[in-house]
Amino acid sequence: ALEPWLARRGLAGREFILIQAGNKRTMRRGARQRATNTKYWPEERWAEVIRGLRAERPDHAILLMGVPAERELNNDIARLANASDVHNVAVDLPIPVLLPLLERASSLVSVDTGPAHAAAALGCPTVALFGTSDPQLYRPGGVITPAVVLTGEVEGKRSMLGITAEAVLRAWKELVAHVSAHPASA
Repeated sequence: ALEPWLARRGLAGREFILIQAGNKRTMRRGARQRATNTKYWPEERWAEVIRGLRAERPDHAILLMGVPAERELNNDIARLANASDVHNVAVDLPIPVLLPLLERASSLVSVDTGPAHAAAALGCPTVALFGTSDPQLYRPGGVITPAVVLTGEVEGKRSMLGITAEAVLRAWKELVAHVSAHPASA
């Protein structure tokens, strides 16, 4: 199912980086950044990460993933990023496409959500942003997968809002450099 899906989007034969900014909590009714959404990371920071990824990998397509309810979130992020070759695929990303897409991607940057765990389990280099969940218990893919977990603090409490875009880009660069230097460990 992946190859026809990529071909319909003009992405056949391309390398790509995946972004998973949304999750169930973010897409519930109400403001995305409400206090009860411990997995929210600001759209401006996602946009900054996309610009950084674009600068590092100008030949890669950047795909904003999600379910249809995440379409507007992704549109907002893409608009703020104002970067070329960014594709919002949240409207049409069925599981038979998602899993091979995760397996073939050069990397994924994601909040702590299902696709991050699936990507790491499939060997996709993954940077996962954690809010209040314990990353030691819930690290994507276990201890030997190519995954990095980032956490932050705000006012002495664990919070995804304490993670900077710079920290995400630094972790991503280190992870992909390590995977490139040690492909057998990925």
